[in-house]
Amino acid sequence: MTFILVLYEYGGVVGSHFECVAGGDNKTWSMGDMMGNFSGKWIAILALAMIMSVALAGCFTSRTMLREIQSDIDRLNMRIDQDAQAKSQAFEQRKNILNNIRSTLDQEVQPGPGAPDQPTAPVMGAGDASAWMPPKTADDSAIAPAEARSIYAQGMAAYNRGDYDSAVERFVVVYRFAQDAALRSNALYWLGESYYRLKDWRRADSCFLQFEKEFSQQTLISAAMLKRGFALAELNRMDDARAELNGLVQRYPQSAEAPLARDWLQENPE
Repeated sequence: MTFILVLYEYGGVVGSHFECVAGGDNKTWSMGDMMGNFSGKWIAILALAMIMSVALAGCFTSRTMLREIQSDIDRLNMRIDQDAQAKSQAFEQRKNILNNIRSTLDQEVQPGPGAPDQPTAPVMGAGDASAWMPPKTADDSAIAPAEARSIYAQGMAAYNRGDYDSAVERFVVVYRFAQDAALRSNALYWLGESYYRLKDWRRADSCFLQFEKEFSQQTLISAAMLKRGFALAELNRMDDARAELNGLVQRYPQSAEAPLARDWLQENPE
């Protein structure tokens, strides 16, 4: 008499059953036949065979699960590698932008012999930002909104802790590459404020003038006019400073900056 363990898989499910073949007449009994016709030691043998069946079925199932898990791990590793590569490229792009900004600011031409101590601030058009940012190149492209907000937040954090040079770098990137107009306007204003804190009156004047031309409807316009007037005064351009602050008082008489402008005008009459 021979016991046969039959394992099968259908639809991803592993199962098994037993058959018993008698030697002489080739008669085959199913599990139900054997349970009905045998007892004693045969029942024990069948019980052991059933345990082996369950163990073997579990083994096959475990192997299938392990293969699926390994496949998931391989896909996850591939995705991690792709994300890491994309982040590395974005980091290199941002680093190149900042290096370009630093290089341009460091190499800016200084006044030559005989030049006045306080140079006149250039009047900037919408595309003339040479006084405080590098020229655009063919590789320039907009940055993603989430990244722009992140860089802007870094700039504000640097400004609030007094690291104005780092703030300048980040505000320039946001103003130049962000797509959101409100974010760009805020970056330009705080860029001017950063230069003002650095006592770089010429660049501060240029930023605030650009803000007036490009974002005249923004809520920070009166603050930009006030700081531009003060920067012009520091450049010893007193007539221009009076004109700027008078314009602030006339256009925005109810603003928080108007009383400060009036006080300055009273202290610095023509």
